[in-house]
Amino acid sequence: MNIQVSIIKILSIIFLLTSCSFLSNKNYNSYNIDELYLNLSDFKKNYKGMTRAQIIYIFGNPIISDAFNDVYHYIFCKRLKNNICEKITLNIFFEEDKVCSFSLEKLK
Repeated sequence: MNIQVSIIKILSIIFLLTSCSFLSNKNYNSYNIDELYLNLSDFKKNYKGMTRAQIIYIFGNPIISDAFNDVYHYIFCKRLKNNICEKITLNIFFEEDKVCSFSLEKLK
């Protein structure tokens, strides 16, 4: 009787620990622009006033950093139909080492 109870406990623990990985098979893609919430209102609310270190922590190191104009440039890829990639450039502008504005540009 005790062996059956022990086996049931072990099987239930194994099931509980492994079932979490089967629930969601979504892979995180850091270059998916939709998941980064890059629109004007969200960016102004969430990122304005952040320091350079905080921006690097969120977005990673910029593709190009312009030290003279205090700008970080990031390029993201938004997947469209038929696996076509639309490239979008995010330019983050700094004043006194804090985010003051940004721009989004579509690349062709």
